[in-house]
Amino acid sequence: NYVSNLIQDRLGFLWFATDDGLNRFDGYDFKVFRNNPSDKSSISDNSTFAITEDDSGRIWIGTKIGYLNCYDPVLDKFTYWKIESEITKDNSITNIHIDKKFNVWIGTYRSGLYKLDTKTGKTLNWTHKNDDPKSLSNNYISSIVEDDFGNLWIGTFNGLNQFNPNNSNTHFVKYFFDKNNPNSLSDNIIWGIAESKSEKNKLWLGTANGLTILNTETKNFSRINIPNPDNLQFGNGTGTVVEEIVDGESVIWINSYAGMLRYNVTRNRFDRFLSEKDNPNSLTSNQVNNIIKDRSGVLWIATDNGLSYFSQKSIKFNNSLLFPDRSVDLNKLDKLNVKAIAKSSDGTLWIGTDNGLYFSNNVNGKLFLQKYSALSSENIWSLTAGNLNDLWIGTYGSGLFHLNYKTNQLTRHDILLGVIKSTSRNFVKSVFKDDKNNLWIGYWGVGLSRLNLSTGKVQNWLHQKDNMNSLSHDDVWTIFQDSKKRIWIGTNGGGLNLYDESNGGKFSHYSFKEGSKSSLSSNSVYSIVESKSKNFGNNNTILWIGTSNGLNKLIINNSDSKNISQSDVKVTYYTTKDGLTDNSIKSIVEDKNGNLWLGTSSGITLFDLSKNTFTNFSTSDGVIGTDFNFTSSFKLNDNLIIIGSTVGLNYFNPNRISQSSYKPAVVLTDFLIFNNSVKAE
Repeated sequence: NYVSNLIQDRLGFLWFATDDGLNRFDGYDFKVFRNNPSDKSSISDNSTFAITEDDSGRIWIGTKIGYLNCYDPVLDKFTYWKIESEITKDNSITNIHIDKKFNVWIGTYRSGLYKLDTKTGKTLNWTHKNDDPKSLSNNYISSIVEDDFGNLWIGTFNGLNQFNPNNSNTHFVKYFFDKNNPNSLSDNIIWGIAESKSEKNKLWLGTANGLTILNTETKNFSRINIPNPDNLQFGNGTGTVVEEIVDGESVIWINSYAGMLRYNVTRNRFDRFLSEKDNPNSLTSNQVNNIIKDRSGVLWIATDNGLSYFSQKSIKFNNSLLFPDRSVDLNKLDKLNVKAIAKSSDGTLWIGTDNGLYFSNNVNGKLFLQKYSALSSENIWSLTAGNLNDLWIGTYGSGLFHLNYKTNQLTRHDILLGVIKSTSRNFVKSVFKDDKNNLWIGYWGVGLSRLNLSTGKVQNWLHQKDNMNSLSHDDVWTIFQDSKKRIWIGTNGGGLNLYDESNGGKFSHYSFKEGSKSSLSSNSVYSIVESKSKNFGNNNTILWIGTSNGLNKLIINNSDSKNISQSDVKVTYYTTKDGLTDNSIKSIVEDKNGNLWLGTSSGITLFDLSKNTFTNFSTSDGVIGTDFNFTSSFKLNDNLIIIGSTVGLNYFNPNRISQSSYKPAVVLTDFLIFNNSVKAE
């Protein structure tokens, strides 16, 4: 599992140096090159460590016992040389560099720097000599980089060396850490050097105590300290740097022995990503040996415990690497059935599960999810937050609760006591607080209640078979107030209801009609949201209705009146025939671009309204679970949406979920005659 180094070659293959051979990955399969004692054209040994590619496409590999290998992909053969040392028997090769004149430079673990003549097999060797101030500063070579002037910059475990191989006089110019000079190296132990891809004459130097930037033209150094508030071992150290631009901001990724670091240069912000035991989307280990970014944008991460890879285009959901600003550990809800989400006026996030109520709590400046002890065993079905320090909580079997989270006072309210004898009154499927300080409560089987929180007055509605203006069904699953202050009620079996306060309160019904393309697609209504997008015109109200048989769009001719006729409403709907992965639309949330994110019974679906297309996401995209809950979704901000499933909470940035436009080249990996591989001669 020990992966020491990795590269991507010109054909697109990924190469990984490991303790058990050289691995090549073509995007589908791994091919492992190991030593075969009976084949002189095989690799010298299996303990591969350093790796690079030359301009002709050959792969150069250094091993831990001092062999330099050259793999010719055309002939599928290895040639190798033993790099002898007078200092150590094994002479581990730590770094390989092919310069602009095709010279092969070799860095070693304890024997300094070598230059190989591949025609004769002879080497030149430079080492540290205590009595020679012009010699190499240290015999441990961690990295070799060539600048635009032809200079070699050599990182060691005791300073940085500049070497011009074109000069007849061998002279290493050395640079060291100076505690009295803030413009010197940040530490003498150099783990890695990377040439900047965005700025000319700039090198990133990863040291045991932070990053150092070197201008190779002016020879000026500047330091960047690495925050390590948790005092992690090796927490101040850095290695190789990979640059990229994310959302117009300069970002670098850095490997270390204390996880992987992301440094937002634009914001001067560091974020550290560590291996998390219970998070399958975290790093495989905190010891990150090296990182690269391939041509499709994927980061590949070599660790002492295997390989990790990360891409905002592949692992789209629940990837902490995409969310440096995510302040709450949402992974704590893993395997819990997340049924309700609300955010109170003080910014607290409340999450209802089948195993109690959770909330975000500020501890020493950090936000953590904490379980609310008084409701620790309750099955939470619904939540709504007001603006007076109150949270209303609907449960499965225990009724309705009110929590004043400022005073921590919890009160149970039995609204239907004395009205409904059935224990069904304790199954509160939906709660909603409107703009007039009314609390609406939807029950599983016993209708709808409205509690005036100012007066305490309660009004109840049940379905009446002989009253066409009554509630259409007694299973009330969702309640919503639109921008015109109209109250909409979704039922399980009776379709959609619009409440009319006039004439003592009556309900207009919108339901499924067999054979009609202008009715709702189902009478089971799970979720309701209003579009805030202006794409539909200012004279219309658009409601999106999630049902058991597709997504419905209600276009309502705009009127400030709460009384609208059936002719004012136009209904269209979408099903699996239009691209949905499943017709059961449990939850809906709209992003800042007016697109809809749907929690279904078979994953998460994006409805791009500008293109009128559906894109479906599943566990292969990082989605936790496949079955989602009714109305259990929430937009925390423009960059973070959360959706509850039956086995956890999903979070994602809707702005960073896109399909890759990268098209890899077609490469032949084998040639067979009668099912036998044929090698080129």
